Amino acid sequence: AGDFNKDGRLDLAVCNYQDNNVSILLGAGDGTFQAAATVAVGSAPWRIVVGDFDGDHNPDLAVTSHWSDIISIVRGNGDGTFQPHVWYRTDRGPTAIAVADYNGDGIADVAVADYFSTNVSVLLGNSNGTLQPSKEFAVDLAPMGIAAADFNGDGQPDLAVANYFGFSLSILLNKTFAPRVATPTIAPAGGTFVNSVVVSIADATAGAAIHYTTDGSTPTSGSPVYPGPIVISQTTTVQAMASAPDMTDSFVAGVAYTIQAAAPAINPAAGTYVGSVTVSLTTTTGGATIRYTTDGSAPTASSPAYTAPFTLSRTTTVRAIATASGMSNSAETSAAYTIRAVPPTFSPAAGTYNQPQTVALSSSTSGAAIYYTTDGSTPTTASARYTGPIPVTRTTTIRAIATAAGLADSTVATAAYTLQAATPTFDPPGGSYLLPQSVSISDASPGVTIYYTTDGTTPTTSSTQYTGPILVLVGTTTVKAIAVAPGWSQSAVASATYSIPF
Repeated sequence: AGDFNKDGRLDLAVCNYQDNNVSILLGAGDGTFQAAATVAVGSAPWRIVVGDFDGDHNPDLAVTSHWSDIISIVRGNGDGTFQPHVWYRTDRGPTAIAVADYNGDGIADVAVADYFSTNVSVLLGNSNGTLQPSKEFAVDLAPMGIAAADFNGDGQPDLAVANYFGFSLSILLNKTFAPRVATPTIAPAGGTFVNSVVVSIADATAGAAIHYTTDGSTPTSGSPVYPGPIVISQTTTVQAMASAPDMTDSFVAGVAYTIQAAAPAINPAAGTYVGSVTVSLTTTTGGATIRYTTDGSAPTASSPAYTAPFTLSRTTTVRAIATASGMSNSAETSAAYTIRAVPPTFSPAAGTYNQPQTVALSSSTSGAAIYYTTDGSTPTTASARYTGPIPVTRTTTIRAIATAAGLADSTVATAAYTLQAATPTFDPPGGSYLLPQSVSISDASPGVTIYYTTDGTTPTTSSTQYTGPILVLVGTTTVKAIAVAPGWSQSAVASATYSIPF
């Protein structure tokens, strides 16, 4: 079986023992095949194998012809058709066939079990698809089956031959070329590494010299000698072979390392910030360029290059990668920044006042709209919108938020204004007088009602309401007064003592 027309589907080649030809059945990929085409070979074709005998990467066929004492090489054209067979003499009655590189020249060779002899025929391949004359190696009676494998671990293909009438198995150890140096091992295993990777190469053959390349070329004994662990800081395939005196060079080992730039760090951390935030990007990869986006798109090598910290003044997700020559792009880093509007400020500040106030609200967020409440509820964008100073004529708590496009609403700012009536004043003030006094009581706060007592007790709103001057006669009299108004806190108690002699 093989892909004779290179369409990605398996095709079949079948020996027709009595018809002296080989049938080629091209596969349809669904388990069915096209009508068979045939290629003539020798008499009584017995066994068929697929190989590339001319190095053109097209599948060729090798066929043993049992009664003709030949092996046929049928070279493929790569389109499902084949050239006429070219035959080569073997010993008598060839049956089984095994393809391998028996002399280590990189070219496919064939070994054939010759049933009517006690031999195995080995025909070494030439690079043009032809075979050299056969060489015979003795086995037992009626060799019928043959397989190639490395039975003694020296890196060379040996042969196992089943002898039909000998009731035996022959092992032919390959002594064609010198033992092969062990293939080097490269560590760590291939993969993706950030910034760099330290690579070590070892070989199990004592005294072997390791040669390596990192430029994609195949290493030879003329390549640099491995000096010790090497640092790989760009995407590279490390290839290595080993050589030793009186031994065949090892096979080439290769490991691919993808070096990736370090992902950028984004500072400060993602989170919620008021007004704005200044963002910086860094990477530990020397000489790397950081590419970033702030529009939600994935960054690429053509995205803006980071050159200096930048300020975000609206809610934004920063996404970034690092790129560097000879490296793959870093993994992506992202950070989501929620920018809040700056909370409103109040002027005058919250506090206790004895006069009505006019409160102005402002936010340092450009273009922000302010919404507020005066009933203690939490403001939303459905609350009253601030358009001008708010009159405060009674004890009031103002709560406000600022909003702006592209920003999260500010936190709620609160200012409590307590309006407390001014402490009443007396005219004339308390003191000693020679004559009775007419005492007036007044208050600096507008619209207040004054209550007073003259017996030294603390006045309340149940006490006498002040309506006009109070006559203070002889003796000692203490006048106490308070001022009250709806929605205001009661004033402190004012007190004045008058002494008038008898």
